[in-house]
Amino acid sequence: MARVGDLCRPPVFDVAFREKLEQLFLWRRDVRRFRTDQVDNKLIEELIATSALAPSVGNSQPWRFVNVADPNRRATIRANFETTNADALGNYSGERAKLYATLKLDGLDKAPVQLAVFSATQTPHGHGLGSRTMPETLAYSVVGAIQTLWLAARTQGIGVGWVSILDPTDVTGTLDVPDTWQFIAYLCIGYPEEEHMDPELVRTEWQARGGHLQVYGSTVTIACGYSGRLASTGMPPRSLIICTISSQAALTTSRSGWRTIRLVPGLPSFQNG
Repeated sequence: MARVGDLCRPPVFDVAFREKLEQLFLWRRDVRRFRTDQVDNKLIEELIATSALAPSVGNSQPWRFVNVADPNRRATIRANFETTNADALGNYSGERAKLYATLKLDGLDKAPVQLAVFSATQTPHGHGLGSRTMPETLAYSVVGAIQTLWLAARTQGIGVGWVSILDPTDVTGTLDVPDTWQFIAYLCIGYPEEEHMDPELVRTEWQARGGHLQVYGSTVTIACGYSGRLASTGMPPRSLIICTISSQAALTTSRSGWRTIRLVPGLPSFQNG
């Protein structure tokens, strides 16, 4: 049996594994509509344990999960959401406000499991390595743990929905957690009512997935999102490209579904291939 510190032979992640992993990324969704079927507590504990495999600044492991099971506290969280959501609606006008009012932005009504996730801002673990200069990396570490939990849950057919339209101070008070804990996320967890590979905010035309281009001096950094579908498979094209290249360079690829990017000096642009 290998001991801590021993050199170990790593597993081989073959093509089949990588393809399955990509499917997992594609099928991770922010779920708002849940069935009321109960989720085994042991499974939730296993998901939280898996989330702790995420990297953390200085190995500080600052994530703190609170299982919100009390109906009264859930009702208070729900009231918090409704008030905060109404305030958020007031920030929009015209057609955007009308669309916002139709969006389902939480799963608080049915999700059988609800976890509040915090970052312990004064954890002794890690001895401040990395977080002394950038304290925000503690919160980033917690987000990494949430993403790990999200993906692990998807492999079990479990959906996760992140509710961020909440007043953080009120959440902290409602759950009576230490003042040194920073609220990061409120997660609704359960079996989804329906399965979709495309985000709900794309289907409702709130926000499409697109490309972004930023110019830094003589280089251009490009990140292109998914667009369209491959007719042969019904899957989104593998069109995510992140690169840094000269502003006078041209990047092309013949792989089906990938975007073609052409950059002209003084006039960077990109087009679908």
